[in-house]
Amino acid sequence: MRKSRSIDVSPATSFAPVAGVLAAFFILGEIQTHSQFIDGAILMIGLAICLYAIYLQHEKNVTIHDSLSEDEVAPMLNAECRAGFKYV
Repeated sequence: MRKSRSIDVSPATSFAPVAGVLAAFFILGEIQTHSQFIDGAILMIGLAICLYAIYLQHEKNVTIHDSLSEDEVAPMLNAECRAGFKYV
């Protein structure tokens, strides 16, 4: 995960609350409220949109950094690492 960009890790971290609620339901037998179902649905819709956008990006074989040179990309990736999004 250290070498992953935050945009790649974001969909996985967005699913964590939904996974926690599902685990509580199946393992502990907790009953969810209507607001938790609505919140989970909103998160899942957002996650689906995010994954669809990533799919379209890979389908077109275009990445964010395609128009940038290697010298322009390196400082951005270093800044992202210093920002603390890498679970370091």
